[in-house]
Amino acid sequence: MPASVGVIIARFQVPELHPGHRFLIDYVLARHPHVLIALGVSGGVRTARYPLTFQEREHMVRQAYPGDQLTIVPLRDHPLSNELWSRDLDAGIQVAFPGVPVTLYGSRQSFIPLYTGVHAVEEVPTSLPHNGTANRESITFPKTSEGRAALIYAQRERPSFMYATSDLAIIDRPNGRVLLIGKNAYGGYLSFAGGHAMKTDTDAAVVAGREGGEELLGVRFGPAMYVGTKTIDDPRYRGTDDGVMTTFFVAEYLGGEPSPGDDANSVHWVGVADLLEKLTPWHRPLGRLLLEHW
Repeated sequence: MPASVGVIIARFQVPELHPGHRFLIDYVLARHPHVLIALGVSGGVRTARYPLTFQEREHMVRQAYPGDQLTIVPLRDHPLSNELWSRDLDAGIQVAFPGVPVTLYGSRQSFIPLYTGVHAVEEVPTSLPHNGTANRESITFPKTSEGRAALIYAQRERPSFMYATSDLAIIDRPNGRVLLIGKNAYGGYLSFAGGHAMKTDTDAAVVAGREGGEELLGVRFGPAMYVGTKTIDDPRYRGTDDGVMTTFFVAEYLGGEPSPGDDANSVHWVGVADLLEKLTPWHRPLGRLLLEHW
């Protein structure tokens, strides 16, 4: 066991360690025979804020510091509280270095205000103007084969997604017709209004109402009523491990003269008897749900 250990809590979500990162590591290495770097992990898939996996960041650090003075471990974000996160951190340190004096180091805007554990904490005095977020935002379109290979690798290694969407049938029940949208790429077939859920949407019915209002302008309709949920053969994801599961709603037509909006090219009233033959193949399962509901 080393005589003492310096602990760095970081994310290092950058393509290479910037001078601020190197200053922090060098500062702690100058004060301890061994350094433990705990790299924060969110537990989710890649995002713009957390684009790199633990293994990719570990490899990056070891490329810059190839000696045996570093131990690098993942540190999972805790979903409930900073106190429980601090407890998990202390427990991991105890397992790796039992009984060894430990000091935790952080730079500006670091974990220090959040930590409630038992170890001493020191803020590293640095004024280097480097920032991981700004570093990520400065990355431009990849123009090299290595950049394109990295994008391909990231997509290949990520888990498959089942995208959440909602679709909406606006029905004129007294006249036995349904309002559909047309797109030039659909070769004359039509579809229900709908689209992907957004983080600001509170539930699937909100998605359906929002999409209906965006794609069908000038029409008034009642509240979205749930009809059913279906996995559909969305052509955008054929041949991949991803897919679409849509929640299907119906709303009563209240008036107005519809016109196409958003990414719709045309709007059409279609009689119930002709519904299935007019729909795109991937929306026909929704059409059958609507006919059963009707």
